Amino acid sequence: MKKQIFIGILLSTITLYAGEPTEQNLEKITIATPVEKIIPKSYDDFNGYEKDAMDLMMSTNSKIFLSDDAGNNFVVYMIPHHEGAIITSTGILKFTKDERVKKLAENIIQSQEKEVKLQQEILASNDLQGNDIKDFKDEMEKIMHHMMMEMPMASKPLTNSKDATIAYLTNMIYHHKGAVQMAQAYLKVGKNPELINLCKDIISSQEAQIKEMKNILKEYKAPIPNIN
Repeated sequence: MKKQIFIGILLSTITLYAGEPTEQNLEKITIATPVEKIIPKSYDDFNGYEKDAMDLMMSTNSKIFLSDDAGNNFVVYMIPHHEGAIITSTGILKFTKDERVKKLAENIIQSQEKEVKLQQEILASNDLQGNDIKDFKDEMEKIMHHMMMEMPMASKPLTNSKDATIAYLTNMIYHHKGAVQMAQAYLKVGKNPELINLCKDIISSQEAQIKEMKNILKEYKAPIPNIN
């Protein structure tokens, strides 16, 4: 019965959302929303994508899925975290002229869309229960909050390639740092084999991408985030 109720919640939240994200229906997006549905409409400056990503990651819509299980709480926070990266990576493809950044963004979109779908499948399976860890969800919340406090929001429209590219790389470094920290936290207490493998992949791939992004920022002579 519990599994049927849980799947019913997933299906109802998916049905609730329809169309492109806008200021009005962003409020309907939860971690159950198909990843294809979270891509925003086309903006005239990169700031729009950054704002949509931040709004989605800060949304409390998915709190209905929280439980005491560490794996459950990990995916409740990691799914919107990944979706924020997908949104800004989709946006930067419109503005950057740097082929290295385009390739990086395409890789992020491809890998993180797969990882979102995997996490949604694991969540819907109702396997994430029984590994109750006190204060784990508070740790996830703390990592997300600190990450978003570190990410600077532009005070001017980001319409040219250089400005948008620097903003994207800078914030993505902080964003990746948050994902690595969340994955490391789950590996300390996690028991779900699929999530354990996912966390290991997140750490290895995103640490490598952080190094790549720092090197590109260095070539742009832009400030490099100190995340150590």
